Amino acid sequence: MSLDKKTLKGAEIQATPNVSPSTKSTNVTGAIVKQVDTDLGKLLTANVYRRSFFSERVLPRPEEVTKNPPDPAIKLSKYAETHFRSPKSAQEIVEAARDPQGKFIRPSGYYSYTDHDADKGTPEVDTGTAIKTCEVLKDWLQKEYGSEIDLEWMVLCTSAAGAVDVLADCQRENDTRPTKVATISPTFHRFITHGQKHDGLIPLKEDRNSGWKLDIARLTSTLQNGKFTHFVLTNPNNPTGTVYSPKDLRTIVSLCKKYNVTLISDEVWCDLVLDEKTRFTPALVAAKKHKYQGGTATIYSGGKTFNTSGFPCTVAIIPDPHIRQAFREKTQRPTALACEVTMACLRDGKAYLSALKPYLRKNVARTARALNAAGFPTPIPQASYMLFAKVGEKNAAGKERLKNAGIGTHHKSFGDDDYERITVGEPYDIVNECCKNLQRQKY
Repeated sequence: MSLDKKTLKGAEIQATPNVSPSTKSTNVTGAIVKQVDTDLGKLLTANVYRRSFFSERVLPRPEEVTKNPPDPAIKLSKYAETHFRSPKSAQEIVEAARDPQGKFIRPSGYYSYTDHDADKGTPEVDTGTAIKTCEVLKDWLQKEYGSEIDLEWMVLCTSAAGAVDVLADCQRENDTRPTKVATISPTFHRFITHGQKHDGLIPLKEDRNSGWKLDIARLTSTLQNGKFTHFVLTNPNNPTGTVYSPKDLRTIVSLCKKYNVTLISDEVWCDLVLDEKTRFTPALVAAKKHKYQGGTATIYSGGKTFNTSGFPCTVAIIPDPHIRQAFREKTQRPTALACEVTMACLRDGKAYLSALKPYLRKNVARTARALNAAGFPTPIPQASYMLFAKVGEKNAAGKERLKNAGIGTHHKSFGDDDYERITVGEPYDIVNECCKNLQRQKY
């Protein structure tokens, strides 16, 4: 689907992806946006509005945060989402989309996954828009991370976690072994379930000073017995924020190749590497060096980065044609609206991230200092807006202290029950208030 962009009085609208952080918003008034060439035209009407490629108001004031958790005392939500507005260009696409009654679908600018089904009722993406979306995604991943991707490898779907679940059941041609999945621990709880089912959890090494590290010896001993068909990696890791080094990735790929294991890399947090000394390396880049791209599949979504998980659009990059066809038959395509939102975010993504990442860096550092001072050991994550704090599985008093400070925690098993995941994707005033509340406590 393409938006036929017309102008009034010769004012031309062009995508401007490389806006400097200090550049003020550029507005072009009187732009008429019409959708003319796909079914989404049924939902889009001619709409006159202001066009802004980057808004200085990416980050809301505390009083503008309208999504409240069930417990009003909790100010830092436990969910892996932010309270930051999506890029302005994405907001404008959403605001132009109306339901059959003429109401805005979601005009707030907050499109997190807890506001799921934001695009419910809108048509599935057509082939032309799907190709265009893949081209934009391919361009982003190549420019940002050096990924060399063939367009035919890319399959659009909705849920990133669901994509990993499906891939864990898709085997390469002539592989008749029973499916058995190994994964890192701690990691996303859905993937922990796979590892637990097949006795394939590989613990990370915990280091108070340097964070969580890959245990190469344990990984080798787990894969070398030959029973595992798949290895699921989250890079950057959820919940620890660990970014695996190029050396670690080369080792992972080498072991997977040696023991005939399909590597599935969930890379949905790659845009949110906050440590300025750390560089994200895609699994496919490491796989190319070992000529193992056919044994590697990766997942990318901008939902966490741009707060658009309510418009789910994920790409699975699958070089192996047998796995790719099996995956395509088992997955649901995203909606055309979700694809347009994704493309808008990526086209303006550099400017958005130039504002977001320093803000998150400040939030993470402030919270980690407060947690450590309060007796909850918490390393600074290399990526994401989440921290993994050591509270203690049986430390009910500690959990109550966090709650009383307004800090929500997520204890659903990530593989280590002594830890709680804490999300700090909030306005700094709220983060700072919760940290002060924690510091005031006597214990």
